[in-house]
Parts: sequence; structure tokens; C-alpha cells
Amino acid sequence: MLFISHVYFCLFLPVALLVYHLLVTRNRPTECLAWLVAASLFFYGWWNPQYLLLIVGSILYNYGLGTWMSRSEPSTRKGLLLLALAGNLGLLGYFKYAHFLVEATNQLAGSSFHLERIILPLAISFFTLQQVAYVVDAYRGDARPYPFLRYSLFVCFFPQLIAGPIVHHRKLIPQLAPDRLQGIDSNRLALGISIFVAGMFKKVAIADQLIPWVSLVFDATNPDFVTGLNAWIATYAYTFQLYFDFSGYSDMAIGAAMMFGIKLPINFNSPYKAGNIRDIWRRWHITLSDFVMRYVYAPLGAGKKGQARMYANLFIAFLVTGVWHGAGWNFVVFGCLHGSAVMLHQGWKDLGLRMPHWLGVLLTFNFWALALVIFRSPTLEHAGLVYQRMFAGVEFHAYAHDEYLVIAALVALLAMVWAAPNTAQIYRERPAQDIPARWRWQPSAGWGLALGVVAAALAFQPLAGTTPDQAFIYFQF
Repeated sequence: MLFISHVYFCLFLPVALLVYHLLVTRNRPTECLAWLVAASLFFYGWWNPQYLLLIVGSILYNYGLGTWMSRSEPSTRKGLLLLALAGNLGLLGYFKYAHFLVEATNQLAGSSFHLERIILPLAISFFTLQQVAYVVDAYRGDARPYPFLRYSLFVCFFPQLIAGPIVHHRKLIPQLAPDRLQGIDSNRLALGISIFVAGMFKKVAIADQLIPWVSLVFDATNPDFVTGLNAWIATYAYTFQLYFDFSGYSDMAIGAAMMFGIKLPINFNSPYKAGNIRDIWRRWHITLSDFVMRYVYAPLGAGKKGQARMYANLFIAFLVTGVWHGAGWNFVVFGCLHGSAVMLHQGWKDLGLRMPHWLGVLLTFNFWALALVIFRSPTLEHAGLVYQRMFAGVEFHAYAHDEYLVIAALVALLAMVWAAPNTAQIYRERPAQDIPARWRWQPSAGWGLALGVVAAALAFQPLAGTTPDQAFIYFQF
């Protein structure tokens, strides 16, 4: 069930919201949480009901071990933590990385072991990382036992389940306390709908419209389609497709949760305004970067064990970030590129060197765009072909009107992401001093209703259909 489908916006979301509101107004907090858990599991099982057993089993497994750890003596916790990590990473490794590891082993060892095709369950990377954070905190003594329904909703709450944000238990579970559950509020509903519609617009009107130009090059089976001009257009088209697709999902998740009175963390904060490669990861998929820094980089020693060790830890952290996105050599190389770039940036800082902010933004954006060629390409060989055609020369054709139009559109999108405030700033989810008051807007209930009608209309358009190539890009991770 896609956020942009009419089934979701015109049926599932209103019913979920209405029943929740009725239960809240009748002071039935347990039933409220149970209803949202049931609705979230229905939402998850819409694609493939058999994976309900997977997510329910994962919830029971981690809740049981986490609760046991939080009530155990420190001497007992280590074994329980190892058991929890083995279960979580084993599950993720099997579904997400088994094929890649088998193929890599076959290539290196010259063997021919075959593994049947494994379908990657939706959201497994997201709900696994959330629970890894929980069990690690339980081991450290930083997570107290939670009521089961609150924990279950923390894992499977539908706005953030499929593609994030990766919510920390301390940020979400306290909001589910009985005295904090809230029914429908007209102003909050208007704000939630406004943010949701902003995300829908980014997805439907911008990201999806770039798909043909991206597919022309990155899904090409005939190398002749990969010309120099098309390669450059496809590279920057994908740079903006990914931006508006993920930004759109993040807005829609925050907006949908806000309708229920639940605040999700901001996961996307104008990353193309970043002045260096490390800053872009502080702005892009913020909750993933926070997880990696807290649960990978910090346990490795961060920068506390000498400069050389700090550089190595940074590289490992960004390699993990790359590989988290998928199983393939392209993701390994993508992670290595970003790890190397972050090390270079750290070295630049350590030498006391500086550059103008505008130059840093320009270099960072173009490095990111060129690295995404590897990220998007189906194979490293295809990425090599794209790079070869890009730098072999560009031929402009006098009557190639479509190419000139899309180039103009990409320039306009670049101006937008560099100059315009983001959704969180417009709707006052960021500090007010971030932007001038004239850019900020608090929508009224009337505006919320009007935008809701617009969203419903968009949901019934062919652009918002449930075809595979119009699913959110981060669904595959």
C-alpha cells in the first residue's frame, strides 16, 4: 500500500484516524494502541501477508530479550546481547546479503554453489535497526522495560515502518503513554495534511516525472542509448529523483504521524545545501547517520584512540552506511567512496584549511551526483560505461528540444533546493530563526481540508498508481 495510492489516502488513513480518535475520546488507551498496532500490521501485510510472521516474530524476539536484559544483572547481559544481535543480524544477513555473499564467494573461490532466489521483505532493514538500538541500550542499562503494546507500535507504526525514519525508542515510546495520546485536533490535522501533501507533490509531480530520463541510461540494455549528453542528464536527473522521492516520503511520514498526535524526527534537512561530505550525511537520512555514529562509530572508539584510528573508524562507518543500502559491489564501492571523501575532509580540517562555503556546496553536490552513478547502476560495469560516455564528450543537437527542456528543468530544481526553505522550515518544525517570517506558514483547518481534497484527487490520478517503478526508492532498502 503506497502513501500515494487512493486506497491509502482515501480509505486506510481516514478509517485508522477515525477509529483512533473515537477510542481516545472514550479514554481507552490500551485499545488505542492495539488498534494502531493492528492497522500497522494490516498496512505491512498488504503486499505480502506471509511476512507478517517475520515482523511479529522479530518483535517478540527482541522484546523478550530486551526486557530480560533490562532486568538482569550486568554479568548476564552480554550473552543475551550476543543472542539478540545474532538473531537480528542473522535475519538481515540471510534475506538481504545471502545472495551477494554466495556470488562473491563463487567468484573468489571459483565454486558454483547455488542459492534459491530470496525475496527481500519490505522494511526489514528499518525495523531491524530500530530493534538493534533497543537491545544494545537494554544491555547498557539505558532502556527500561516497556509495555508490550507500546514497544510493538514503536516497531511497526505504519508512517515510519517502510522507509523510516529509523526512530529511537526513547523518542517514540514515551509519546505512547496513556496521558499523551491525543484525538483529532483541527490545527494539528491541518498541519499534518499540509506536510503530507507537500511530500506527495514532491513524489508525484517531481520525482516520478524524472523516471524516464533516469531509466533511459541506467536501465539501458543497449549501450548505444548511453550517449554523453544522456549520461549527464540521467546522472543529475537521478540526483533530483532520489532527493525528491526520499524527501517526499519523509514529509509524508511526518505528516501522517502528526495527524495522530505523534511527532517523528526530521529525517531530511536540505542535504544539497551541505558544504562538505560529512555535512550532507548529517542532513540526508539523518536517523541512519545517527544510528551509525552511535552504534558503529562510537563503539569502534570514535576519535578517542588516536588520529589514525579515527580515520579508520570514519571509513568503516561510511562503508557500513553504503552497504546498508543494498547487497552488491556497487554499494560497497559507494560506501568506500564516501568513507574516503570523509577522511579527506577530516584531513583538510586537521590541516586547518578552509574554502568558501559556496565552493564547498558546489564540490559536495557534484561529488554526490557522480557517486550516485555507482549507486544507481545495476552493475559496476554499467557504471563504468556511464562514466566513460560522460567524459568522452557531449554532442548537442540543434533540434533536441526534449533534452534542452529537461536540462532547464534540472537547473530550476537545483535553484529550488539551494535557495528555497524546506518543508520543516516552512511549517515551523525547525527553529524560527532559520528563515524569514514571510516564508513560514501555519495552515488553518480550512487550508487542511482544501489540501486534503487536492491529495485525494492526486491519489486517483494515473501518476499516483501503484506500478512498481513508482514505489518509493527507499522501499528496496
